[in-house]
Amino acid sequence: MNRDESGADLPPSGGSPPAAPSTPAARPLSDAAQPSTIASQPSAHVPDHELLRRIGGGSYGEVWLAKNAVGTLRAVKIVHRHTFEQEEHFEREFHGLQKFEPISRSHEGLVDILQIGRNDAAGYFYYVMELADDVGREDGRTGRREDGPHPPRAPLPSSRLPVFSSPPETYTPKTLRSQLRRHGPFALAKCLSLGLKLALALEHLHTRGLVHRDLKPSNIIFVEGEPKLADIGLVTAIDEAHSLVGTVGYIPPEGPGTPRADIYSLGKVLYEAAFGKDRQEFPQLPADLSRRSDHAGLLELNEVIVKACENDPHQRYESAAALHADLALLRSGRSVKRLHLIEARLATVTKAAAVVAALLLIATALFLAARHQAQATARRLYVADMNRALRAWESGNLVLARELLDTHRQRQPEMLGFEWRLIHRLCQESDAMRTFAGHEAPVECVALSPDGRLVVTGARDHRVKVWEADTGQLIRTLDSHQGIVHAVAFSHDGRLLASGGRDDVVRVWTVDSWQPRWVLRGHSDGVRSVVFAPDNQTLFSAGEDRTVRTWDLASGTERSELRIADDFKIEQMALSPNGDVVVTCGFSGKVRRWKLAPRARLPDLDLHTAHVVAVSFSPDGRLLASAGYDGTVQLWDMASESHFGQLGHGAPIRSLAFAPDGQTVATAARDSEIHLWDLRTRREVGTLRGHRGEASAVAFAPDGRTLASGSDDGTAKLWRVGLSGDWGARLLHRGLVNSLAFSADGQWLATADSACDTLRLWDVQRGVELTNFAATAGAVWCVAVSPDGKTVATGGVGQDTQLRLWDITGQVPTAVLGSHGAGIEFVAFSPDGKLAATASRDETVKLWDVVKRRPITTLAGRFNMVRCVAFSPDGKHLAAASRDGNLRLWQVGSWGEPAVLKGHDGDVWCVAFSRDGRWLASGDAQKMILLWDVKLRRSVGKLAGHAARITSLAFSPDGKTLASGSADSTVRLWNLRLREEVGTLNAHSGQVTSVAFSPDGSVLASASADGTVRLWRAAQPK
Repeated sequence: MNRDESGADLPPSGGSPPAAPSTPAARPLSDAAQPSTIASQPSAHVPDHELLRRIGGGSYGEVWLAKNAVGTLRAVKIVHRHTFEQEEHFEREFHGLQKFEPISRSHEGLVDILQIGRNDAAGYFYYVMELADDVGREDGRTGRREDGPHPPRAPLPSSRLPVFSSPPETYTPKTLRSQLRRHGPFALAKCLSLGLKLALALEHLHTRGLVHRDLKPSNIIFVEGEPKLADIGLVTAIDEAHSLVGTVGYIPPEGPGTPRADIYSLGKVLYEAAFGKDRQEFPQLPADLSRRSDHAGLLELNEVIVKACENDPHQRYESAAALHADLALLRSGRSVKRLHLIEARLATVTKAAAVVAALLLIATALFLAARHQAQATARRLYVADMNRALRAWESGNLVLARELLDTHRQRQPEMLGFEWRLIHRLCQESDAMRTFAGHEAPVECVALSPDGRLVVTGARDHRVKVWEADTGQLIRTLDSHQGIVHAVAFSHDGRLLASGGRDDVVRVWTVDSWQPRWVLRGHSDGVRSVVFAPDNQTLFSAGEDRTVRTWDLASGTERSELRIADDFKIEQMALSPNGDVVVTCGFSGKVRRWKLAPRARLPDLDLHTAHVVAVSFSPDGRLLASAGYDGTVQLWDMASESHFGQLGHGAPIRSLAFAPDGQTVATAARDSEIHLWDLRTRREVGTLRGHRGEASAVAFAPDGRTLASGSDDGTAKLWRVGLSGDWGARLLHRGLVNSLAFSADGQWLATADSACDTLRLWDVQRGVELTNFAATAGAVWCVAVSPDGKTVATGGVGQDTQLRLWDITGQVPTAVLGSHGAGIEFVAFSPDGKLAATASRDETVKLWDVVKRRPITTLAGRFNMVRCVAFSPDGKHLAAASRDGNLRLWQVGSWGEPAVLKGHDGDVWCVAFSRDGRWLASGDAQKMILLWDVKLRRSVGKLAGHAARITSLAFSPDGKTLASGSADSTVRLWNLRLREEVGTLNAHSGQVTSVAFSPDGSVLASASADGTVRLWRAAQPK
């Protein structure tokens, strides 16, 4: 439908207004519908919400201010079937809502849809949305001025939206329209910030096949001070956007319903925001514009607005990403106006055949110069955004990371290198299998049914929710508790579910019907933990009244009480797998134990330095784990009554769980992450990121490969863990891993486990060890794999300085070719596999005939120690890096005087050729990487950023990325076109000794002195 200049609804094109009651439009936050001072009677029932008063209305629905069960204000839109002339239009609106709902939570620039419901009998559907800030407050609950300086932050989780202190009867939503009316036009910087954020949100919508159709200032709300696209009632699929809807002045001449039409509307929005004029006055500029201090920049912005609002859609920006690019260019201080002017001049010149060729050349040169400048700016933005995306992923802000990735995928796909694909894969693998969003408050507890089909969550909204694990569908809401639900647990046979909460009650439900079986009353303070005994007929509960109670589930009566007088309150309880021992923890920082038959107190376990909140037995009962706010997991051997070990977490821990195999522990922490620990090595082996609030609960499924977690962000997630191909695979060694090399097909990896003199071979896809070859002391310092994948070469240091060739089909060295006078630092095969070269501490390079198993020649000189050697891909050159600060380049075969490449200020540690052989990279002890033109024999660039010496270098197969390892424990990724760092990988706790790309460029491997090899997997290019 169209709207007039005031934003009021007009009849649909070609028809009369719907003959229906005054049911309001999908304008939950529109200024056209100011808050009513008299509450209307709600026309529908919305579960768990009290409808307070109508705050918006129109032809397509009515919007109500509502309060949920925990007092949080929401906006609820109700759409009635009778307001539509045709059933299919009603269904189309619901279909569009279904498409938008999951997308709404994937971008911080879109209003969050929190709940959807439908009542076909009564003829309506509804959806619950997050509420805009109150216009009566400066900036939501923060008290900041909206235009004041403040750091960027992730969007507030929908379940943690503010409970407004202002009374509901005075609430008025803060929209862009209300802000312009109150404060006038925005300053340039604020307007650019607004445009950049809205362009990204619009692009996010478009790339998922949806269009907005009614973008205007009253449909842009502020939540926690951040702008969001709202009024999603008109959002629909691009191929379904046929009806004429929208608001006069924001609709382009061709009509709404396309991405370029949305861009036109956004241009008009920016026109009003920047110049304070009505969109119908476009393109007039204010008469007093020259008096504004930022008028020059506003004129540049006007160039962007004019292009966005071209009447011919083909003259507009082709995408919201292109609009974003020009806004970003303007924010960087570049002239968009100049670029557009040059483009226009060039277009004119090329159309006029009579123009002198010299003018054409001049215009072309100017255009190319400006275009080059714009492209350079875009490339610099790419570099900055890749670094931001990686940092966002590390901090768990997947929304921002994906936003940055999506921006550049649309804008400049030719720039995308390994770093983009790596971050994309990291975000993919950080995704949970499924997210369960429906609670109105933080989730306190989770449980999985014994068959893995059901996920149960308990939350601070007083509700227990039952979900289908495979689909994420909500099966049942159990709302009998009158307080926070602290604990849920299934019986071992899966027939019963128990829950306990702040209302001092334990409730037991039958799983087949979800009917209450027992309400168990006995605790005088909140119930914190419930556990079924192995016989499924006995239930244990622990409460804040410092008691553990035992219940007979056959009769629903209390059997016994165990009082814990010397603890302030119990936080959690665990029962040994055989049902003989009960364990509690709490504020005392101690773990307390009792044997049940006969009842006897066992010694306390006391190693924590703060509040202990979680305890759990391993499935076989051999180990007991406890965790708390001191950030540690303490492990205890129950057989020997001794301390088994400690897992260092860092962040305060709120929950822990053993995997069914007893070899892995998962912890949920206040850092929003789920950490996975291998008990055999007592090392962290994985981190699950994705929650936007503290991780509060964790539980394994019986298959051991599925994990459920709960969070203060109001969601639960289901994760897949321990699968082959996990991006975060850590290949664990006994100690220092000094070298690694991929096989030619990339299927396996050879590593030098130098601490125990062992050559190890690993399956790259599965991340598991295939076999290993033990050697004499010091014999495995460096490794190389032959091009045919049949042989691995190793060089030794210390007592054994020999070059060995291993036949990987057997477990004995096939040949010892000879030795150096001192340790072998590096070994490399020629591309044809016929030669091997070794670099040694004895200040020589040796060449070896691999076929005949004998030495060929020794290259000696005033090298000092030789650190590294590398063959060029065509096999014509051999490069060597040495301690004297120089690189040497020999012609293979002649072995005459080498070319000496000077440029480093100190010890050169590593050297590598690009795949095409054009470039050489070298790294030194002074933290500098030099790039060399092999043909010209000269340095063409420097890369600086590491905090310690460069130890290893590797070019990606596509030549776009250089990876560097350093003694600063990081791996850095460099964009070779820009010669800028595009990401730092912080995964090792010791110096990085070796890096290598797989032949297809999908995996980057890094070895470290911390005893691990990390496999960094990138998404496959499409």
